[in-house]
Amino acid sequence: MRFFLALVLIGTVLGLAFVVVRNTGNGQSTPTDSGVAGTLASTSTTLASGSSSSTTAPGSGDTTLTTAPLSVIRPLSASASSSLSPTNTNNFRPQNLLDDDLHTVWSEGAKGPGLGESVRFDFAQPTRLARIEIANGNQKTKVTFTADPRVRTIKLEYSSGATQFVELRDTEDLQYLNTQQTSTEWIRLTIVSVYPNYTTPDTSLSEVRFYELPAQL
Repeated sequence: MRFFLALVLIGTVLGLAFVVVRNTGNGQSTPTDSGVAGTLASTSTTLASGSSSSTTAPGSGDTTLTTAPLSVIRPLSASASSSLSPTNTNNFRPQNLLDDDLHTVWSEGAKGPGLGESVRFDFAQPTRLARIEIANGNQKTKVTFTADPRVRTIKLEYSSGATQFVELRDTEDLQYLNTQQTSTEWIRLTIVSVYPNYTTPDTSLSEVRFYELPAQL
C-alpha cells in the first residue's frame, strides 16, 4: 500500500511540474507581476518638440487634448541588464534606443525571451516626464520585426520608487504613453511579457524618446 501511495504522489508531482513548465512558455520563468494589466499605449506620429497632441489619459480609453507644449529631453546615459552579443555588422547596445534611427535596436541578451530584463535611462538632472514614445520590436526590417519578440507589457520604475505598467501594441507604429509626471532622476523599463508569435528569442526595442513638462507646470 505504501508503495502504491508513493507512486501516486510521484505522479502528481510530475504532472504539476509539466503544467508549470507548459504555462510559462519555452521553459522560461515568468515574473510574478506579469499578469498585471497596464494602461494601453496610444499610437501616433512623432511628437514634435514644442507642440501639443492628443493623448490617452492613464486608466481610461478617452482621448483628451493636451495644450501644454512638450520638449524632447535626451537622457545622459542608457544602460541595460543584458544585451545581445554584437555581430560583424550589428550591435545591440541600449544606446541605440536614443539615436533617432529605427534600424538600430537594443536586444536583450538573456536566455529565452528576456522576461525581467531591463534598460535604464539616467537624466542629467531631475525632470518631470510627460510622455514616453516607443518603437516596439526590431524594426530593422519587416522580417526581423516578426521574427523577434515584441514587448507586450512593460514596467516603468521611477527614481522616486513609483511604478507603472503599460501594455504596448504589437505594431511598427510609434506609440506613446503618459507617465506619472513626477520628478525623476532616472527611469527603468522592464520587460514583463511579450507577444507569443516569434521565431527567435531576442526581445527588442528600436527607439525610446522622452518628453518633459514645461517648468511652470
